[in-house]
Amino acid sequence: MERSTIQAKAKPLPKGVYTPVVTLYKADDPTQQVDHEAMHTQCQALIKAGMHGLVYLSTNGELVLLSREERKAIIKTAVQTASAASGPDYPIVAGISAQSTQETIQNAKDAADAGAGFGLLLPPNYWPKALPSQAIVSYFKEVAAASPIPIIPSNMILNKFAKPSQYMATIMFIWGIVVVCTGLIHNFGQLCIIRILLGLFEAGFFPGAILIISKWYLPHETQTRVAILYTSAATGGAFSGLFAYAIAKMDGIGGQGGWRWIFFIEGIFTIVMSFVTWFLLIDSPTLSYWLTDEEKRYLVLRQASRRVTNSGEYREKTFDKGALFEVLKDWKAYLLVIMSWSNAAPNYGLKFSMPSIVKGMGYTSSNAQLMTIPPYLCGAISSYLLARFADKHKWRMPFIIGPQLCIVIAFSILMTKAEFIVQNLGVCYFAVCLACAGMYPILPGTSAWNIDNNLNPTKRAISIGFVTCAGTIGGIYGSYIYIDKEKPKYTTGYGASLGFAVAGILAAVTLETALVMINKKRSKISEAEVRSKYTEEELEIMGEKSPLYQYKL
Repeated sequence: MERSTIQAKAKPLPKGVYTPVVTLYKADDPTQQVDHEAMHTQCQALIKAGMHGLVYLSTNGELVLLSREERKAIIKTAVQTASAASGPDYPIVAGISAQSTQETIQNAKDAADAGAGFGLLLPPNYWPKALPSQAIVSYFKEVAAASPIPIIPSNMILNKFAKPSQYMATIMFIWGIVVVCTGLIHNFGQLCIIRILLGLFEAGFFPGAILIISKWYLPHETQTRVAILYTSAATGGAFSGLFAYAIAKMDGIGGQGGWRWIFFIEGIFTIVMSFVTWFLLIDSPTLSYWLTDEEKRYLVLRQASRRVTNSGEYREKTFDKGALFEVLKDWKAYLLVIMSWSNAAPNYGLKFSMPSIVKGMGYTSSNAQLMTIPPYLCGAISSYLLARFADKHKWRMPFIIGPQLCIVIAFSILMTKAEFIVQNLGVCYFAVCLACAGMYPILPGTSAWNIDNNLNPTKRAISIGFVTCAGTIGGIYGSYIYIDKEKPKYTTGYGASLGFAVAGILAAVTLETALVMINKKRSKISEAEVRSKYTEEELEIMGEKSPLYQYKL
């Protein structure tokens, strides 16, 4: 067969978890016949368990003990079973290694005739007599040229991985430069351009970070980890006041104002961290350098298990534009966005206005910066503790509504007491702390709820970005609702924040109620009835819309 034909037929091995399958023999059979019925059942079980592909006649050692016809029969059984259970494109990899090149080529042709999609080829030095590297390369080239199916060298990684960590490091580097440039502006036009660029490059960070978290942890573990991410933001908010207080004392150094030094130093720090991110942030367990091979396999199989639902396995697929439209048509995503607004609008507004609020209580400008630390610490502690409870009980709604009620109480206090803030310093400061304690647990909860109920990995990634970015739109309103001329009452700011919190509560209750009703409706339909109506492949494509799937609450 000509090389051009081979290249035309070549295709990459789909990404995923593949397991070497042991050949089964009939029990108490002196002739040691292969038990094809047992292998049929074994193949079905492995596919249902979440394997993305199966490898037969590989390094378990039976290849050299089987006849040519036995090998072909085993591959045929696997291909027929996989096609019936998961469709004709399910990857079946066949071991084709032998001690001579011609025998290896014949094994490859036999595997192709039996229906295998790929051939697994061990290097010659796997066998007792080692060969020089030039001979090994020649061996692979000769077999690949003559094989009718793609050849997978067993000691080489062929797949190219997209690395979100490098993307995130790049945008961090760019926005670090933008932050430094903020300290160089001299007019309003320059400020507008800088703020647009900063928002553009910062926008991808949190969705990317949440996506990486979803690759490492199971759904019922994600809220705690996302909370740690947001807690770092809260902690950063807490100590940014202290940091700004210290840097402000650099006023006049180098002929620059103190506020300019804040942007110079924070921008340089961000640039340094972008290099750290490039080299140290690990995208997935398989790419980690500190885990053993056994630990990597364990973590990969844990993630594979999340795709095993009552409707069968959901294998990862490449991006298709249909997933974007699925997200845009998903009513659940819009309810999650409204819940996110109950955090974003009050959070952004309070973040920009808290120093003024605290100063209005009678503190000096410098002390006002220091007094912003306890509220942010309350937010960090609240976010982490509630996330731990939510993951432990595998229930999102109560741990979203609870914080939203805290926001309602906090802004109700501020609305009624802010006019006489000097006479109510303790109560108003408590309300500010309560507001922060209510705001920071919300986004980890909505992010985890979003991850829970998106089985298609492509749709999940897009949905994370959509909900996160659309949710931060609430920050646009939050930036303008605290009007300086209204201080210390801030009627518009407190009232709007209260309204966003109430809307978030209604959205959470609506989503919970709707999912409970859908689950009850689905539970009334028997599995046998569903499977008589849909094929396994159709149920898989449905994902969370499958009649057999129960939404996570």
